[in-house]
Amino acid sequence: MLTKEQLDEILVSGEAYRIEKTISKNDADKFGETICAFANDLPNGRLPGYLIIGVHDNGTRDGLKVDETLQQTLLSFRTDGRIVPPPVMHL
Repeated sequence: MLTKEQLDEILVSGEAYRIEKTISKNDADKFGETICAFANDLPNGRLPGYLIIGVHDNGTRDGLKVDETLQQTLLSFRTDGRIVPPPVMHL
């Protein structure tokens, strides 16, 4: 789990192979592609990937309120069989 300080550092950094930022909370296709890429870990970094939703590319927060629908959308990628083996996810 990230600390607040670590999250703040990630927010101001650019995107990288293990960091994806998006302002959209409805782009399930993008979420799925990102989670799959993190699960594949092609660079073999063996480090977690972070999909950060509700954040502009420059790191500013949009004030997104995480609701049950967003949580269910994200967790469905772990359980619906689209990504095998299922990824480990923390919300």
